[in-house]
Amino acid sequence: MAGRTGYAQLGNGLWLNDKANELLDADPRAFGMWVMSLSYASDNMTDGVLNARALRRLGCDDRTRDALVECGMWEDAGDGCVRIHDYLKHNMSREQVEGRRGKTAERVRRHREKDVTQDVTRYVTQENDVTERVTFNQNQ
Repeated sequence: MAGRTGYAQLGNGLWLNDKANELLDADPRAFGMWVMSLSYASDNMTDGVLNARALRRLGCDDRTRDALVECGMWEDAGDGCVRIHDYLKHNMSREQVEGRRGKTAERVRRHREKDVTQDVTRYVTQENDVTERVTFNQNQ
């Protein structure tokens, strides 16, 4: 898992959510699958959509899929795909993540290109006149 960064959002009030609690009581496996689907969607930046291949990769069977759609945690997106209900309400989209990464990369690039030593030398020697006031103990 080296190199993986990011996270999916789960609200602090999830434990109070009636729909989540009903699912957890009725079908703990389906609840676990829902949590895994959040992680998958975030890691792969799918905007909350899972295709049939992703569902197989997660080990989701038809019964679990149907339970999640029936309770409203997933929505049928057609062609064997599901959409995590309200995913983009609580998580960043692919476009937002890539935009943020691009801005961060640009900021880091600009910082690395700065000649920091030149700025520091100019500040220490010219603006503060420090070199004129520094004395050295030649006996050391």
